Amino acid sequence: MKRLLSLLTIMVFMTGMVMAQSNSASSTQNGNNNQATQTQTGSDNEATIEQGFGQASESANMKIQNDGEAIQEQDGTLNEATIMQRSGSWASGNYSKQDQDGQRNDATMIFYNANNWSEQIQQGEGNTSFGQVSGSGNSVTTSQEGQSNWAKARLLQSDNSSATIEQVGEDNRGEVSAKGTGNEAVIKQDGNDHDAYQEQRGNDNKAVSVTGQFFSAEGTETEQIQEGNSNLSRFEMQRGSGNYARSAQEGENNHVFYRVRGDDNSAEFTQTSNSPGNVASARSFGDDNKVVVEQDGTDNMVGTKWGDGIYQEGDDNSAMVSQTGESNMTEVDQIGDANYFDQDVFGDNNEVMATQEGYDNNAIIDQTWYDMDNYQNDISLTQVNTSEGLGNRAYMKLKGDENEISVTQNGSWNQVVGKGTFPDKPAEAGVSDGDMFTYEGDDSDIDFIQRGNQNLISGAVHNSYGDVMVEQDGNVNKAFLNVGSNLLFHNDVSIMQYGSNNVGTVNQHSNSNAASIHQTGNANTATITQQ
Repeated sequence: MKRLLSLLTIMVFMTGMVMAQSNSASSTQNGNNNQATQTQTGSDNEATIEQGFGQASESANMKIQNDGEAIQEQDGTLNEATIMQRSGSWASGNYSKQDQDGQRNDATMIFYNANNWSEQIQQGEGNTSFGQVSGSGNSVTTSQEGQSNWAKARLLQSDNSSATIEQVGEDNRGEVSAKGTGNEAVIKQDGNDHDAYQEQRGNDNKAVSVTGQFFSAEGTETEQIQEGNSNLSRFEMQRGSGNYARSAQEGENNHVFYRVRGDDNSAEFTQTSNSPGNVASARSFGDDNKVVVEQDGTDNMVGTKWGDGIYQEGDDNSAMVSQTGESNMTEVDQIGDANYFDQDVFGDNNEVMATQEGYDNNAIIDQTWYDMDNYQNDISLTQVNTSEGLGNRAYMKLKGDENEISVTQNGSWNQVVGKGTFPDKPAEAGVSDGDMFTYEGDDSDIDFIQRGNQNLISGAVHNSYGDVMVEQDGNVNKAFLNVGSNLLFHNDVSIMQYGSNNVGTVNQHSNSNAASIHQTGNANTATITQQ
């Protein structure tokens, strides 16, 4: 009888079937097509499966495991589960699964070489999971349901592998780090107050964070850092309030894409490269969204050649873009009221296209970071006021030669002014120098078109061999233009106003200049001063 009980005890130990508390199960296998299963119920249990590792004294061909399977199941508290697998063939890997139900459990999975597949499933609170991959063609999936859980996946010297973390509940954290080529990392979070962090080094990698794609998610933070070329950083549809996303990319031909639905969201993108450049795109639906983009290098784009830039729909949204370098492009579309757009450009051959549709929108375009020139830039701003109340404002401070500048405003109470003390609405006749938009450069064309009533254009232009054209269609519009001195020649200023009670003023200080004011209607005022 004693011998029979001893045999039963050995069998239970080898198969890992343990029902009491504070137990330990360990299985070691080498070779091919092996299976190991461990099941534990209770607290403070430990379970370990090693396949393809073996002892140092064993022959090398025994330290492998192809087409193996390792499964661990634990139900209870403070349990630990560990699976280590090493495949011996680059074409045939292993499968592992860890399933834990309870609180403060820990699951660890480590495998090497190619084509391994692992699943980690945890239900409860305060659980942790860790998965590490080394090799190519591997896959790690972690699913957690509950609160205050933590999951981390590490793709170490791995190519064409994937890591996916899915978390449902509150106050969870997911992390993925990857080094290699062609890897994909995805973090999906459902609930509130989550953190997601991903870091990738290499080329052709993908980092995806999905927070609240089909549900409400509040108070979440996501961060993605990538170093290398042709990488993708994607944030997909955060719903709710107080969410934050950050992407930092260093390399060439990288792309960040951000789509959000909800209120009070915020995103920051930083891209640094040489040619070919990087691409940043964002789509925001809702109120109080904020997108900040900083690009340094050549051939960078906020948007793509097919028109996908920063698109924001709703009220109180803001888009801030800073570009340093050459041949950069920005496209911004904002639909709603009280939106804000700020563009800072330093370099040559840059292009800015911005549209704001609504009322009380503000646009700032600044080209004066340093006391240097910006050549052959193309700036186009369109503002449409859809209300009879507060209009839109364009604040401009521009510098450079051979630039093309165009501002079109439709509606009433719109203004093109400077970055000083802005005039009150409605616009008053007395405008100080600090209120004027400023331009400094040569051989540039500047066009302003305003259609509606009570609009204002006030500017100081220091331009040689350039043209300034103002067209105002409506009543009680005002245009003030000062052309500076100091060897500024051959300026052509034209103001055309249609309606009644309009005011047009041109001051030119230098030689070989031309000015014309054309007004249609009653009781208009035109003043041209040339010195």
